[in-house]
Amino acid sequence: MELAGTTVAGVKRRAMVAKGLQKLCERAGVTYHSPHKLRHGHTVYALKRAHDIADLKAISQNLMHSSLTITDSVYGVLSSDDISERLTGLSANNKSRDNDLRQELEEIRRLLLESLGR
Repeated sequence: MELAGTTVAGVKRRAMVAKGLQKLCERAGVTYHSPHKLRHGHTVYALKRAHDIADLKAISQNLMHSSLTITDSVYGVLSSDDISERLTGLSANNKSRDNDLRQELEEIRRLLLESLGR
């Protein structure tokens, strides 16, 4: 499907992409948002769902940023709700990790004692 009537990038490509996107939104019956707002929304959505550094790196590369530092400086600002949620989650996650670690250490201790015949 052609969005703007041409496939050749030119001087007015930004306006042509916006115009094509506007047509696409009209056809789909959804509210138009500028390419910039869509890119920003996509990025924030992805960052909120990232689980590890590999996810962050993939998002950064998808944005064609040369480093995670650029992605973080532009999109890394957390809302006060996000900050509160993250900090609350840290203590809950630590308790779970502490229990897992204790269980693993107890298992190692049991195996060591078993290997020594105790």
